[in-house]
Amino acid sequence: MVSKYIFVYYFIAQIYVIYNQFISLFNQIYLSIYSKLIQIIKPSQIKCDPVYLHSYARDASFYRLVPKAVVLPEKNKDIQSLFRFANHYLIPLTFRAGGTSLSGQSITNNILVDISHGWKTVKINDNGKLITLGASVIGGHANEFLKKYNRKIGPDPASINSCFIGGIISNNASGMCCGVAQNSYNTLQAIKIILPSGTIIDSSRNDLDKFLKEKENKIYNGLLELRDDILKKPELIKLIKDKFSIKNTMGYSINSFIDYELPADILNHLMVGSEGTLGFISEVSLKTVLNPKLKATGLIIFKNLVDACKVNIALIDLGVDACEIMDYSALKVLERSVDFSHKFNNIPKGSVGLLCEFQSENESVIDKRIEQVLRIISKEIIVQPFSFSRNEEDRNILWKLRKELLPCHAGLRKQGTTLIIEDVCVKVEQLAYAIDKLHTLFTKFNYKDAILFGHAKDGNLHFNITSDFSSERGIKKYKLFMNDVVDLISEELGGSLKAEHGTGRNMAPFLEKEWGTEAMQIMKKVKHLFDPNNILNPGVIFNKDRECHIKNIKPIPSVNPIIDSCIECGFCESQCPSKNLTMTPRRRINILRELKLLKTKNENQTLISEIYKNLEYELSDTCAADGLCSIACPVNIDTGQLTKIHRGKNRSATANGIALSSVKYFRYTTKLLKYFGMVSNSIGKIIGWNNLKHLSTQLNKMTERKFPIISQPINILNVYLPSELKTSKPKMRAIYFPSCITRQMQSEAINRVTDNIKSICQKADIDFTYPQNIFSLCCGMPYSSKGFDSAFEAMTTLTTKSLLNSLRNRDFIITDNSPCALTLKKQLEALGKSNIRILDPTEFLNDVVLPNVSINRKIDSLYLHVPCSSAQQNLSSKAISVASNLTKNLEFELDSYCCGMAGDLGYFIPELTESAGQIIKNRIELKNTPKYFCSTSITCESSLNQTTGLEFESLLSLADKSLK
Repeated sequence: MVSKYIFVYYFIAQIYVIYNQFISLFNQIYLSIYSKLIQIIKPSQIKCDPVYLHSYARDASFYRLVPKAVVLPEKNKDIQSLFRFANHYLIPLTFRAGGTSLSGQSITNNILVDISHGWKTVKINDNGKLITLGASVIGGHANEFLKKYNRKIGPDPASINSCFIGGIISNNASGMCCGVAQNSYNTLQAIKIILPSGTIIDSSRNDLDKFLKEKENKIYNGLLELRDDILKKPELIKLIKDKFSIKNTMGYSINSFIDYELPADILNHLMVGSEGTLGFISEVSLKTVLNPKLKATGLIIFKNLVDACKVNIALIDLGVDACEIMDYSALKVLERSVDFSHKFNNIPKGSVGLLCEFQSENESVIDKRIEQVLRIISKEIIVQPFSFSRNEEDRNILWKLRKELLPCHAGLRKQGTTLIIEDVCVKVEQLAYAIDKLHTLFTKFNYKDAILFGHAKDGNLHFNITSDFSSERGIKKYKLFMNDVVDLISEELGGSLKAEHGTGRNMAPFLEKEWGTEAMQIMKKVKHLFDPNNILNPGVIFNKDRECHIKNIKPIPSVNPIIDSCIECGFCESQCPSKNLTMTPRRRINILRELKLLKTKNENQTLISEIYKNLEYELSDTCAADGLCSIACPVNIDTGQLTKIHRGKNRSATANGIALSSVKYFRYTTKLLKYFGMVSNSIGKIIGWNNLKHLSTQLNKMTERKFPIISQPINILNVYLPSELKTSKPKMRAIYFPSCITRQMQSEAINRVTDNIKSICQKADIDFTYPQNIFSLCCGMPYSSKGFDSAFEAMTTLTTKSLLNSLRNRDFIITDNSPCALTLKKQLEALGKSNIRILDPTEFLNDVVLPNVSINRKIDSLYLHVPCSSAQQNLSSKAISVASNLTKNLEFELDSYCCGMAGDLGYFIPELTESAGQIIKNRIELKNTPKYFCSTSITCESSLNQTTGLEFESLLSLADKSLK
């Protein structure tokens, strides 16, 4: 009888298993990924439309994979849900942080998880000696927060101002100064991890080892067994120690089995360099390192490689903090930069450069080091005399040249070729031999444009080659070249095939060749312990396809000369105001290239049509066209310029005609704006501002975003200017060009900036007059940003003519709005009149006013927002200097952040200003709360007042209050 029940129970259980398998199979076949994902995460966090998918098909590496879906999680619970989902459906996940990966770790043809929308926490402890960071905090921002403590995080990759902490840890990033001792692995204090099972591991727990044993017993015991196995094998221990005595990111950090005893500690350090294949790193605490105030940097150019490498060893003995090597071809690339001071005709072929830096808190220590360097380097081995600079600006130029070497070289590549970046490491004493042999390989395989550079004090070399992967011949050549590189570095020299960029897809086929079968099997066991269903980043680190490194290579089709030199490095993304709303400059370029590929193949017309249907809003409408991307870009690509051209092509003849008429009757156009504001304000008072917002939003949609969304009173006042200023004995005489914004759109609650300008001029003994017909003039930027090229040209012609006619016997032109200053400077430069001084508000205060007046009182605390228009004029440091003189405590950002207003774009697409303003608000909240907030752009101040809830005013207004 009992056996009968057991049989029935078994039969029912089998039916249940078969039913579940059927349901799972049905879900996989018939349910789309979107319909599956929507069950576990908000619809707004799931992107499955072709625009998004194709824009995420590329990262900074030379690979391309189109994801099936992009998910934008915001908190740990989202990750846990995704892990349950992935384990259930066996659909892999790949995490994308800053997307600056050079080895293909942040792309996939499965589900891409973009972590940039959460994990932004920053906590500083122990007077800056410890910093706790969320996974999507940018590395350079961490150093900003630590600057006042004279400390920094240890890892210092060249992409530090773009890459995320999560990516830095996941790749065990190092860089120019940190070497091995200060890399991610060795400065890790604590870590929070979400395992594929969903378990959260917080290493700050006192009972972590006990917790791990209880919650993840299989991992706990498995790590102990692997450790015991390794410790029984002296040869394996020696191999591991040798491999990690130099920079090495090939495979997992199995040195943790030797360095630590407790499974919890081993687990935490295995996560470093795991490239998103073992779990999700949500937060880390890093021990920081000293960032000395005193630094001296110099570029020494040697006649040959051997002497340069000998001196490198001597510099290491002297305690050099950074020593970067650049071969002749790399120096040749640098020559193209205006910042490169060495004239190339004086540098013979075969020369090698060493960029060196000494750091100390003690000036005498640096003096002694420089004296020693001068003694050990004879005149016979160098091309020309050298010196060390302690000036921050000069030093920054040298490091800027070095950090931008990779993308600058990429910008010079032949059209249609793909840039390949490799990253190897050898013992320092092998450096000259390794470089010489690599040069031989470049010649053997006819890579004529190859360059070689790297971190000489660590024996870490990067080399770039460009290859044509459009033909089988090009692919075969690269394959044979890589085989020879592997033989040289791994077998002959016993070095690392990946020093700091991670194994990725391009070195996965060679992992066993570098480590041997025994170590490789240990790494595979680690992967299976953590991720038995292989749901995390398959194909990275381990790949059964022995030719995966020569597959899925991204083509770089020609789209437009403005953007063709882009290598998709991602440096532009951190400063883009639309990054959290729609696209970034890199992703806009990506989608244009993807469209070109689809058209070239002449296939899938439905897909092309679907992309175009959603493209306008993502690509054009939400681009602020502020030019910040060109500042961050190593090759100065201004994606906004392409956006303006695109907008211009979409303007009808009627729209262009209306724009031209508004130029001709500009005085009356401004009056119409005033009446529009009066009517809007009246309606808002009658029906309520929420109702007016709803009504104007509907009109905005109906007119395809050509009608402004109105949610608050519009302060368009009577046109007003104070009287011209004339004194008996002025120190200077100026033309004052007030922007149309300041003439009409300033709040009545405070003095207008025009009044501030007059007051400041009185204090500084400056006469000023206005240009002829001032009320009919505008800098023209509103027309330019909207793509009304004819109207822009007409207005700038009127304005520049008036300025030039008015400038007789005047020293300079004052502007009160940074965007106007930038636009006018560009126009006068185009006319060959760049000698005429047009002063941005920052220049006016820094160059003219402050040297001639005294400061009466200083503001207690101030937050300075440097607008993108000032940053484009290279005025950030001057703005900081002015603000520093006016306040006791200054808060600011080293990078410029656009408010998203972009002239009047924020009225038509307010979600752009809201998104951009939130970025700035989040940054302000991490500062010591300041009392005052300022900028040098009226539109920025207006936008930030609304989006942050703080009261921004002009730096000119604050200066007026502070000056005697």
